[in-house]
Amino acid sequence: MLLLFLLALLSGYAVMFYVHHKAQELLLEVRTLEPGKTTVEEVKNIVTRFGGEEYDARAYYGYVGSDKKYAAFDPCLGESLSYAIVVNPPMTLFRAIQKFPALQILGLHPWYVSVAIHHKDGRVTCYSQRVAVIRRDGQEVQGTADLELWNPHGLAEKKPYEVNSYVSRSHYHNTGVSVLAEASKEEKTRAFQMDLSCTISLRGCFFPCQIIPLGWLDSVRDRQSHGWELPEGANDPRCPAH
Repeated sequence: MLLLFLLALLSGYAVMFYVHHKAQELLLEVRTLEPGKTTVEEVKNIVTRFGGEEYDARAYYGYVGSDKKYAAFDPCLGESLSYAIVVNPPMTLFRAIQKFPALQILGLHPWYVSVAIHHKDGRVTCYSQRVAVIRRDGQEVQGTADLELWNPHGLAEKKPYEVNSYVSRSHYHNTGVSVLAEASKEEKTRAFQMDLSCTISLRGCFFPCQIIPLGWLDSVRDRQSHGWELPEGANDPRCPAH
């Protein structure tokens, strides 16, 4: 029994490292996308390589009437379907770790990376990425990055670079960055640079700062400039010094 357990554990490690490498490659591909320049054909190659699929992003808006027109205008969306890519450990392993959270002590953690890419008139318009990890206590830690287009119908003023850290319902721990297409190259790099090392470490990911360190640091500085309370992890050695 011990031998079987050790073999299963080694297989789990091998799978995790393989998926980790694949997820890192996907995140690097996302950073090559350029709104208004990257073609749909180039995106299709990425989707095929990583096993993605088409989906209707407009279905996330409230439909009005039987003709199913979406109520909210979104400059990112054209008539064609968007693309979604998800990289995660096999669901059998994922669920086993959730059922036996003690496995996380051994460095096996349930996590996933998801990417959404929108396009219009044959060119990429917007895209987003999410890295999420389920902690040993069942809470979810995530880092998100979104590249958007300015919405002329939007009610709120939108800055080229915005970051926010929060805890929702005492369960979801998130640091998210959103940038507009006209943001600087450095701002886009900071937004989409994520670290997956904690997903395969023994201690795992406990704070969003471990997943999206640059965005989290910007969140700290933004809160300091306003005199607000610092985000969680500000005094924890697992987070970058600020």
